[in-house]
Amino acid sequence: MKVNGFFENWMNQPNKAWENPSWWMLAAYWVFIPVMVFSIYFSHQDAEIAKRQKTVLTAAISIDSGNHGCLSYKFDVDRHTYAGCGVVKDAKVNDIIRVYYDPLNPAHNNTMSFQDASSADLFFMPFLILASIIAPLFIWWRRRVSRMRSSSSN
Repeated sequence: MKVNGFFENWMNQPNKAWENPSWWMLAAYWVFIPVMVFSIYFSHQDAEIAKRQKTVLTAAISIDSGNHGCLSYKFDVDRHTYAGCGVVKDAKVNDIIRVYYDPLNPAHNNTMSFQDASSADLFFMPFLILASIIAPLFIWWRRRVSRMRSSSSN
């Protein structure tokens, strides 16, 4: 059998997998559940920290270009030094940047407010919810069309 002939036949045949899809195809969506749970958990955690967050101004120490331009920084709270890394648009080394931190645990810090981080944690939720609704509806619709075709051909 020629290789070209195989690909030609494969390309000309309709995709049979989607003619009557199995409900087992939804098993791939199991990953969405922990992603959604952790997104909600981290969003809630950041929202709680946002209620008590404090800020400090500090100088950027270095830029890690291998980590999306992450700015390294150090700051002091109650005679303890804490460090972090975050992305600040258009900032350079030695620029003064604002750092948000949790007063209960200053090691938990960020260059964006925890309220903004709380919203960012939910970035993928609309896609996950939409895909979780559309995929079962699509499979139901394709199975229905397949049943109608098979009953009309009999």
